[in-house]
Amino acid sequence: MTVLRTSLLITIIAIAAPHSNGEVYDGYTLYNVLNSSTTYLRDNNGNTIETWTGADRPASTPYLLDNGVLLRPCRIDNPTMEGGAVGGRIQKIAMDGQLLWDYTLSTYELQPHHEVISMPGGNVLFICWHRRSNSEAAAAGRTGLNGELWSLSVVEVAPTGPTTGEIVWQWNLWDHLVQNVSPSLPNYGDPGDFPHRFDVNFGSTHGQGGDWIHANGMDYHQELDQIVISSHYTHEFYIIDHSTTTEEAAGSTGGNAGMGGDILYRWGNPAAYNRGSSSDQVNYVLHGVNWIDEGMPGAGNIIWFNNGDRSGSQNDYSSVLEVTPPLQPDGTYAIGSNDPFGPDEAMVVYEDENTFYANHLSGAFRLANGNTLATEGTTGTFLEIDPNGNIAWQYNISGQLAKAQKLPSDCLDPVEPCPGDVSGDGTVGVNDILALIAAWGTNDPAADVDGNGTVDANDVLAVLAAWGDCP
Repeated sequence: MTVLRTSLLITIIAIAAPHSNGEVYDGYTLYNVLNSSTTYLRDNNGNTIETWTGADRPASTPYLLDNGVLLRPCRIDNPTMEGGAVGGRIQKIAMDGQLLWDYTLSTYELQPHHEVISMPGGNVLFICWHRRSNSEAAAAGRTGLNGELWSLSVVEVAPTGPTTGEIVWQWNLWDHLVQNVSPSLPNYGDPGDFPHRFDVNFGSTHGQGGDWIHANGMDYHQELDQIVISSHYTHEFYIIDHSTTTEEAAGSTGGNAGMGGDILYRWGNPAAYNRGSSSDQVNYVLHGVNWIDEGMPGAGNIIWFNNGDRSGSQNDYSSVLEVTPPLQPDGTYAIGSNDPFGPDEAMVVYEDENTFYANHLSGAFRLANGNTLATEGTTGTFLEIDPNGNIAWQYNISGQLAKAQKLPSDCLDPVEPCPGDVSGDGTVGVNDILALIAAWGTNDPAADVDGNGTVDANDVLAVLAAWGDCP
């Protein structure tokens, strides 16, 4: 794996005030520094447009929903597992300060950290540490471990009340391991023969606990019904199938791609699955992986912040990278019998070996005008990069942050509700009937179209009455 340099790279001196040169996206920047409970929305000149105040310091990135509602992950006082960007509490906050949802998830086995993502219909995805004991790890083939191993889980929670929620879907990396230690243990095989599984002996634990994968970024692709996750310690990102049931997610069959919860695609460090060596590694710590949205240049590609924290103390520099994944019509991703996942090269959206570096935090998002917003999280620097690799706009804040987003300037405008659009795809149709069936008999507020407290035949009638595109 290599990186393909397609951009002209320039150096610019950081300044505190906003700086612009060239075409700048007309939008508002949303961010929350790590030592503050306040989220800011500011224009290109640094003027404050709106603020939201949450319960505690953020676990990661707040996201703006329709009608000015902020989805904000934050820390809890006594998490069951402690590590970088620990969370456990999520709040939905209206512009007038009204707390719409205040939910805590923290169990012996599951502790949220880093990213939360809002789903169509109102559910929320959490990244979680998944506690595995030393004996459980040994039974799975892990060797040389002293203490626990905290694996990775992704859980989907449906709000059921102002402070309550229900886990409606769960995916565990632990269900998709491979080990070459002993044929008498489960999942025996050469990791190179099983690129859709994770080698239980790859990587080490960090910190005082068992932090192993340290997932830090996540995004959801509604059309594909897939999730992408970035990992700090394995230097890869992964795509999994969300269309499965929880039971199918624990196996290797089912779902749109027919592979259950196995890893559909991974990229950045093929040595992690014995399809390459250290010379093939591209990512050296990465953050903030996401799909480029429809309607934007590069739509369907995957973009992320490669921190570039290489071994030793020399040659450290960051990059914003982008790849076109080898997606096939059936929702799987092409891979040769002995090759790593392609492509062989990543496009470099931006890098500067002299001035652009953050050894952790950070992120990148494509903007509608073709520019890219890059956040250098350790320095509080926002850079808007044009398609030629030039800095079109720069803004510095005081403090560190996970990553910022730049949103359209009409992002606070009221959005008219679309009754019957249970799936949140902008159309009342078959997907909404399927969503009703999945929630049948429950009090899921997202599926209770008529508001009578139960998802039933009345909701089907309401969906049929609203059939068609949302206004």
